Amino acid sequence: MKLKKTLLNHILFLCCFLLISGCLVTTENVKKREGPDKVQIDVKKMDWEDNECGILLSYYYSPQLFEILAADKEGEMIGLIKNGENNYWNSIYLINPFLKDAVKVADVSSQFYPFNAAINEKWMIWVENNNTDWRLWKLERKTGKKVCLAQGYYTEKTGPDFPHVEIYEDKLVYDVTIDNGKTIKTSIFLCFLDDDEKTVIAELEGKDEYYGAPKIYGDYITWHKGQWNSQMKGEVWLYSISEKSSRKIDFGDNAITPDIWGNYLVANTYSTEYPENKNIVLYDLKNDSLISIISSKKGSYLEYYAPSISHGIVAWQQNYTGKNFFYSTALKRKFTLPDTVERVTVNDSFVVWYDRKMGGIAFIPLLTLGAVLEMDGEKVLPPVKNKLQYRRVEFLPQLTPAEILNLQIYAGKNKDYDMLDILFTSNAGLFDDRKEFLKQITQTENYAYYASKDYLIYGDEALACIVAENRSVNSNTLVQKVKLVKEDGYWHCLPNAGF
Repeated sequence: MKLKKTLLNHILFLCCFLLISGCLVTTENVKKREGPDKVQIDVKKMDWEDNECGILLSYYYSPQLFEILAADKEGEMIGLIKNGENNYWNSIYLINPFLKDAVKVADVSSQFYPFNAAINEKWMIWVENNNTDWRLWKLERKTGKKVCLAQGYYTEKTGPDFPHVEIYEDKLVYDVTIDNGKTIKTSIFLCFLDDDEKTVIAELEGKDEYYGAPKIYGDYITWHKGQWNSQMKGEVWLYSISEKSSRKIDFGDNAITPDIWGNYLVANTYSTEYPENKNIVLYDLKNDSLISIISSKKGSYLEYYAPSISHGIVAWQQNYTGKNFFYSTALKRKFTLPDTVERVTVNDSFVVWYDRKMGGIAFIPLLTLGAVLEMDGEKVLPPVKNKLQYRRVEFLPQLTPAEILNLQIYAGKNKDYDMLDILFTSNAGLFDDRKEFLKQITQTENYAYYASKDYLIYGDEALACIVAENRSVNSNTLVQKVKLVKEDGYWHCLPNAGF
């Protein structure tokens, strides 16, 4: 029995090793070749029938995509492209799957390989590594300026523990591990990308303790504290940027590898007695409640791990080939994915996986999932106070779908017919027509209407969100999703577009 438990602890050690290491691109037998400036990619639409739910899901497949490192809400990906020799170009590419093209952002440094990355509308961040060193790069998309933010050395005791990067607006978080001989020191960094100011928000030094990769959303940063010993304890921590304080989150058991979106944390849990049984659990920050998404039974070697979340969609990986799922917090139910799925993850605006049968990357744009999404994770935009800057039609293409929606709410509240004529196309509006929109916005006195900062884009379609707050009941908030299309260079709402 003791031997069995020792074996299980070794198995758990290896699993945790993989978890803190992330999805590492293998560097063995890779030919060091820089890629072309632009690559046209094939993207094929596929259909999958979820027999358990009785619905038809559409997804997309591209044989040229080797790996997706990150994505943003603009419908863009950052990743690696195959070089035709069952390997990848040693270059970072900005991928637009809707336009079916990939544009080279940067070549990876000589003798280095891509490790992980992050992207939003302003910045691209990536980590490159080899067997001894790592470098963390920042690229400002508007200017093309590239800066090395940090660099360090391989930590042999904890495996390929190179920094994992995550960004939210102008904030970057990453972890650094340093081998001090008798001890290992792990630090969690918060970096403000506008001026590269760095702050250590958490630090741990010991023989058998470490911090896992951080994740960020809004005001919060989360990570786990783990142990390299027979107990293999794990704790999830949450840090508030505005309050500069952290607290432990009680998942009811050992918990590691957390991710965060909106008011939700999702983590991998396990017991000290049965560490081989891995589960996926959701934590609701609004009411401090737990939801078990999927569990492994005692005595089973089935493991669920590496959870990820965005817009209320939770995905995870598992140690066997069979049924794969994603979970909707809005509907509180699971949906099945094709049987050929491996390494499934949620990357901001996409569910992404490797298709082991066809040998390429497949993905679902979250925008296409509509009713199963949540869109109120972000704060609302401040109401428009001065519309003069929006009077020029040529300014409208600069606005995001959320900002267009915010401007329409302002025009409706103030009965600005001229502005509505600019924003509405024929037969287009938040509801059936402009008259109904004005009635909804101006005559419902109990509710205050706001546009969420959140939105999703895929091609010339977008999804945004109106938040209607009841002035008399604080907890009564209505959320209305709104579809938009791009016409004449800027976004317009569609009629009957709410879910």
